[in-house]
Amino acid sequence: MKALSFALALCLTIVAIATAILSGPLYQSGQIQLEGALQALQLASVLAVAGALCGILAAILIRPRKPFMQGILALCLLSAGVSFYVTYTTLQDAREAPHISDVTTDTENPPQFDALLSRRQEARVPHEYPGEQIAELQRQHYSDIQTLHTNVTSASVFRAAQQVVQTKGWQLVAVDNDGGIIEASDTTSWLGFEQDIVIRIQHDGRSTVVDVRSVSRNEEQDLGTNAKRVRAFLHELQGRLGIAG
Repeated sequence: MKALSFALALCLTIVAIATAILSGPLYQSGQIQLEGALQALQLASVLAVAGALCGILAAILIRPRKPFMQGILALCLLSAGVSFYVTYTTLQDAREAPHISDVTTDTENPPQFDALLSRRQEARVPHEYPGEQIAELQRQHYSDIQTLHTNVTSASVFRAAQQVVQTKGWQLVAVDNDGGIIEASDTTSWLGFEQDIVIRIQHDGRSTVVDVRSVSRNEEQDLGTNAKRVRAFLHELQGRLGIAG
């Protein structure tokens, strides 16, 4: 029983980590669908909990005194905990995220793509804004995503926006100084969602107006990644401009 609980803790933890890690690349390579990747994460979270429980049982039964055994058990428990946390939070995001793949601060007159259109020719998600139904869904779930108004000059905001794009590690595709447009692309780290961003900076006669739009290329369900990107961009831009968020 002692040896079995230790072996199970080790094996379950390794399998949980491997399942979580491989689900992303398998989705990116097209071997499984998004639903399959999420199911793999769900399995990984269950295995992580089972591994942690076996690790606790092994610690109680074996009461290891050798540093090596103590280290192995501690590593199992820590790895199982981290694996469960990462997979559980990702699954929560997936469950709570609305069925949206196009998020913008301006749903009535969203920023438009130009330079990125050639890269979106084979995209499953259209570059045209989907309309009022999605706008209403966004208002329900992402009501905090709003146009940014500031008294900082348009030129200064434009420079700061480019700096944020570079800091975020996005691929800068086009910069239109006259039109106040910045276009960029980004890929999410785990599932490899390819998403395009357009930033529009204008002056309406009273203040500088900043609008942002982030759109998936192929995933109709973005797990909330586009909204997170827009929020993160606006937050960092406000910080650079010294604007209270």
